[in-house]
Amino acid sequence: MDELSETEKQSISKFIEYSLMLIIRGFDEMEMNKRIDLVKLFGSVVEIGINKYINKISILEKKINTLENRIDSLEQKNKKK
Repeated sequence: MDELSETEKQSISKFIEYSLMLIIRGFDEMEMNKRIDLVKLFGSVVEIGINKYINKISILEKKINTLENRIDSLEQKNKKK
């Protein structure tokens, strides 16, 4: 899940486009539907970031569990000696 899906790429691209429009024109000058889309896209971009963060944490947890298992097995082998 390290790669962004096509819809995620499109959401981020559209968010950047609307953000630049916001900077250039201002929020009051944007069309109402584009304002609403900007807010929705902001939520989508935040969700994408959170999902990526959670995914990285779960990968780290798996690695930690693997390391703990290896340490336990090494400790057991050491006790047998």
